[in-house]
Amino acid sequence: LAPEDSETQGGDSTDNSTPVAVEGTMEVHFIDVGQADATLILQGEQVMLFDTATKGRGDELVEYITNLGIDYIDVVILSHPHDDHMGGTAKLLNSNIKVGKIYGPDIFELMDTQDAPGWYNDMIDAVDRLDAEANKGVPEDKQTSLWHFPRNSKGEFAKFNIGEAIVEFY
Repeated sequence: LAPEDSETQGGDSTDNSTPVAVEGTMEVHFIDVGQADATLILQGEQVMLFDTATKGRGDELVEYITNLGIDYIDVVILSHPHDDHMGGTAKLLNSNIKVGKIYGPDIFELMDTQDAPGWYNDMIDAVDRLDAEANKGVPEDKQTSLWHFPRNSKGEFAKFNIGEAIVEFY
């Protein structure tokens, strides 16, 4: 996933100039989570989740994915910071389903504000906990994060929306 001329926070660059051929079928599950979004995409052994429903429907999302026998999601893409798109993220991260990476927009402007919604604070707490577990004993300059933001070649946050995002399976 990468908007044009971007890199992820961790320094990984993504070559988006050549499509990657994949074999097999792709399954797309538009998960019924009421007036919210959650789309699960399966291609071979790769799993991607686009948006995570609302905080109130996060348990249903986790149950749906678990009932499919999925215990690992390679990539979660969060489109924008509204409860009906990102609200269920903490429920997902606090479940038995492991997540490889999360890509999303620059939402840290909400951080540490009194009006930040509860789902946001729950999500940040879950990411911080998982990052701390993954980086235990790792030197600070080698630590990684579950969260990745698209950046342009100048290191600035790139504009991120589904109209400009390229999703590649490989």
